[in-house]
Amino acid sequence: MRISIIKYIIPLILILFSCEEDVIEKLDNPDYSLSEYLYELMIEEKWYYWVDEITPVRPNINENPNDYMERLRYKVYDKWSYVQNIETYDAYFSSGTYTGYGFLLLEHTDGTMRFGLVFKNSPMGDQNVKRGYKLLSIDEKSASDLYKTGQYSEYLSEKNSHTFTIEDFDGNINSFTLTKREINQETILASAVYSINDKKVGYFVFNSFIQPAYNELNSLFESFKNEGIDELIIDLRYNGGGRVNIAVFLGNLIAGLKANGQVFSTLEFNQYKSENNESDYFSIAANSIDIDRVFFITTSGSASASELVINSVLPFLDVKIIGEPSHGKPVGMRTFRYKDMVAAPITFKTVNANGEGEYFNGFPVDAITYDGLDKDFGDQEEACLKQALHYIETGTFLPDDDIDNKKSALLKKEFPLQGFNWIVGAY
Repeated sequence: MRISIIKYIIPLILILFSCEEDVIEKLDNPDYSLSEYLYELMIEEKWYYWVDEITPVRPNINENPNDYMERLRYKVYDKWSYVQNIETYDAYFSSGTYTGYGFLLLEHTDGTMRFGLVFKNSPMGDQNVKRGYKLLSIDEKSASDLYKTGQYSEYLSEKNSHTFTIEDFDGNINSFTLTKREINQETILASAVYSINDKKVGYFVFNSFIQPAYNELNSLFESFKNEGIDELIIDLRYNGGGRVNIAVFLGNLIAGLKANGQVFSTLEFNQYKSENNESDYFSIAANSIDIDRVFFITTSGSASASELVINSVLPFLDVKIIGEPSHGKPVGMRTFRYKDMVAAPITFKTVNANGEGEYFNGFPVDAITYDGLDKDFGDQEEACLKQALHYIETGTFLPDDDIDNKKSALLKKEFPLQGFNWIVGAY
């Protein structure tokens, strides 16, 4: 059987088109499974970027599409191709909503489990839990044991309510039961302007390249512009990416004045789909700021659109990277809809104005500085922010023995999220 054509696609995961395009879908068999559709899409129609590198195995009868995607993908590089239901996908990328508890958990250097972030408008945020608080247990099971044995993600997904035991900065211990609910995720978790010598330094924590970020970024940079900031620190430590149009907008805000009309990035498809290759260009936004240098804070959780912004401004600004090497995802997805599901295989790679990409090992850092999980965002003693501010003040980075710079669980390890929670950046 061959495939028919229908119209689809808005939104896309890493590229947002302004008009509909054709997509392959099996229409002549209502019982055609999503796994069979993935084979047609990725192999027969050659949309998968590494189609020539994989064995074209057909799915088993009634094979789960997630299992089939896992079996099919090119494991040398591809850690990201996935399938998801349309309702969840649209809710997150269009409005920033998802169902969960509203937190990210990470391992501190002392072996305790700490909250890396907590969304204010969430079940966990309602309990006034802060970044840096310790999670001792979930349903009386040791949080550390669940995390270190790899059971943490599955356990949180088993049911919709759990009892969490938390220790705050003062050593107070509290337990409470939370139920998952729909969360409107904020994309800017913290922001500040610091005075360093005669300079004003803008700082913000940016957590996701989803559509609501457009207005949040625009308002923030309007305030930065009014303040007349001289330096900028962008904290991307847990930002797993999102939409290219938001990445381009952020690039315009920080480099539009320097790179107006120059290539932001080019999307390059495989040899069979090269007619889809296209470039985005820098332009001057209403609130573009005039800076010569930008600092990025990264970890292995900084991926995709986060790395795209870094790579795209490298030819035009002095870039300093602080923290830990980024995730290493110089590729992206075009998404395809089938029935009530979305298929998101890797379909293209990205390169900057100099033709540079291929950063599968992540971006190296100028100063290794491990995530200061015992302090809140914006605290000038938090290790990563302290490094950036010290460089702005002195032109040098702090040596290891002058900063709380011990090894965290993130370095060279997979970010501790699975499936769609990787994209959301939290549970």
